[in-house]
Amino acid sequence: MIIWLASYPRSGNTMFREVLHEVYGYSTYSVYNDYWIARWGIGKLLGQRYFDIANLHPYQESGETFLTKTHGHPETPKEHGTDTSPVIYIVRDPRPTLCSYAHYRIEIEHAPGPINDVVRCLIRDSWWCGWQEHISYWTGRPNTQFTTIVKFADLIKNPNGVVCSALNAVGVKTGLVTNRHITPIEELHKRWPTFFRKGGKGWRNELTEDSIRLITDTYQDGMRKFGYL
Repeated sequence: MIIWLASYPRSGNTMFREVLHEVYGYSTYSVYNDYWIARWGIGKLLGQRYFDIANLHPYQESGETFLTKTHGHPETPKEHGTDTSPVIYIVRDPRPTLCSYAHYRIEIEHAPGPINDVVRCLIRDSWWCGWQEHISYWTGRPNTQFTTIVKFADLIKNPNGVVCSALNAVGVKTGLVTNRHITPIEELHKRWPTFFRKGGKGWRNELTEDSIRLITDTYQDGMRKFGYL
């Protein structure tokens, strides 16, 4: 079966997959196959394998578990509309999320402009349908068998426990593993500084008051729902 590891970009999906592989020994997948991640060597950290997004049926019907990253909507195939696959949805405060995503757009995808301009573009152009709409889509799919929500802040504080609880919540029964090494964010940052940043610690110094106000005004309902206001 497929278990979707769904998130708005830069919300902790990669860290979740790292724990899945390093601690619990699972291979992970991505609907994008993320070839550049493989080239950088990050794919080994995640145990990433090839995923054929054009043909979901064999994965859905398999007795094997395919833990698969997606940002999904609106790039999601039509099959997802009736898909019953369980979902682990990783959510993060939109302020550090959009700050991190703006850096990604500038440093990796070569988007023009300073960071606060890129943040405004991400909101205005509704990339990935917008942070709040993204949450509504993935947590409100009527046919989904199981949906569990993981907060990025909780994942940072207790990665082993949070991943274990999430797996159990979507039907993958496993015990807590505490005796295996997780590569710390500081080491990841040293090895891949443009991809692994500071774990959400710098956004207050980088976003202007206008940008912060725009984020909170645009996404206040979702932020209030998840305790970010």
